[in-house]
Amino acid sequence: MNRRNLVLIPILMLSVFALISITATIPTQGATGTLAEIEDRGYLIIGSDTTYPPFEEYNATSEQAQGFDIDLAHQMAIALGVDLKVVTSEWDPIIPNLQASQFDVIISAMTITAAREEQVDFTRWYYKSYQAILVESGNPLSIVTEVDLNASITIGVQSGTTSDIWVTDNLDDTLVTLQTFDNILQAIAALKQGSVDVVLGDYAVLAQDELVSGATEVVDTYSPEDFGFACRTGDNDLRLALNDAIDGLLGADENNPSPTDLYNTMYYKWFGSHAGDVGYTGTVTDAVIEYVWYTGGAAPGFEFLLVFAIGIIPIIRRKR
Repeated sequence: MNRRNLVLIPILMLSVFALISITATIPTQGATGTLAEIEDRGYLIIGSDTTYPPFEEYNATSEQAQGFDIDLAHQMAIALGVDLKVVTSEWDPIIPNLQASQFDVIISAMTITAAREEQVDFTRWYYKSYQAILVESGNPLSIVTEVDLNASITIGVQSGTTSDIWVTDNLDDTLVTLQTFDNILQAIAALKQGSVDVVLGDYAVLAQDELVSGATEVVDTYSPEDFGFACRTGDNDLRLALNDAIDGLLGADENNPSPTDLYNTMYYKWFGSHAGDVGYTGTVTDAVIEYVWYTGGAAPGFEFLLVFAIGIIPIIRRKR
């Protein structure tokens, strides 16, 4: 082998490696903060409490998260030009986990509240919800509205949710016994077992036939709420980019939404006949829902090895 080639090869190797390293760390379109990191790594990481169907749940067959929020998160990733990775978080620490940079944004049926806005920056709303009252079938305690909840009963809620906060703020704690659970599925199970008299939660969750199984029924809705995505405080580039993507699905006028066929398809896919119960006026469509799962990239240095194998090794072979 020619000695000049022996000198040239490591120089070429270092140059290729340097080029790869540089191009991998330059964010596109002048993005800053978390958005620049997302563009650099090539995938969006969302935090979600995947025990809250139909918004988010774990599918053991596909070994992936699924639900309305997950379908929507894919659309956010597509709008950003990246893939999607879901990180499961319990609900109570989900905001601290965001602040600790365990994920980029919370997409997990989170109601926009003033108290939470002191800890995170919300996007615009992407879903309008109502709280609901779930009781045993036949309603033996004759609970008709939220006014009837101020009684000697035991109410089950998911800890840290707006239902939990509502009970504390609005009901007489000398009458009501509040029992909190790590997730809403545990609260519903307790109602079926007779451990609690009532469960409070989001209507879309409590109205699911497969969860209630004929043993429970929703008797009323109250307290309209807006769901938003939660970003770290000051993460404006990401928040605004997500707002643009939501606008693309619902229209820019938050007071007069005009949902696209894609939004309608996702909505009815997960909420079905219950979609109209909360005043939604969209229609069933068959738009294609795209998925962009992050499946893991090549090992560090893979690009360098590939270039070396394709471009440099043949040079060596020719000079032997």
